[in-house]
Amino acid sequence: MKKTVKRIVSMVLVFVLVFSALTIIPGDVLHSWYASAAELITGEASAEETFEAGDYTYSLINEYANVKIVSYKGSDAELVIPKKLDGKTVTAIGDKAFQGMSFITSVILPDTIETIGGSAFNGCSNMESINLGNSLKIIGSWAFYNCTSLTALTTPGALTLSLRLKPSSCTRE
Repeated sequence: MKKTVKRIVSMVLVFVLVFSALTIIPGDVLHSWYASAAELITGEASAEETFEAGDYTYSLINEYANVKIVSYKGSDAELVIPKKLDGKTVTAIGDKAFQGMSFITSVILPDTIETIGGSAFNGCSNMESINLGNSLKIIGSWAFYNCTSLTALTTPGALTLSLRLKPSSCTRE
């Protein structure tokens, strides 16, 4: 009987110690552990957690210091992507974020954007120009596919690319 009581008391103490230690771990670390464990158990990646700021939906990246725009619900023809959303730096445009938004005629990216995802502006058929900013490193596949009106792609400094596009292709002169 005494051994059973000792075992129960020791299990309760272990339980209390383990869970009291978890209270000092930051919430974002626990969240990433939980997501990793869930992915291992189910074999599926968890859906990205998204947030809204104005007309933009974004997800957190780079240990939650930066954000990626994943969609847009506004109607601005001349789109100026903000440098920050909810105080966090915008560093990426996600895959298909602006896909099919034919009302967009021009885009200005801030100098904080490093990545444009695949098909990000696919089907923006009335987009005539885009200013890429200073930090851009990666442009995903088909990012400007079916941007049939795109004639000016401005990069940092004096370099400006002139494009001649066919309805279903992107070619450079």
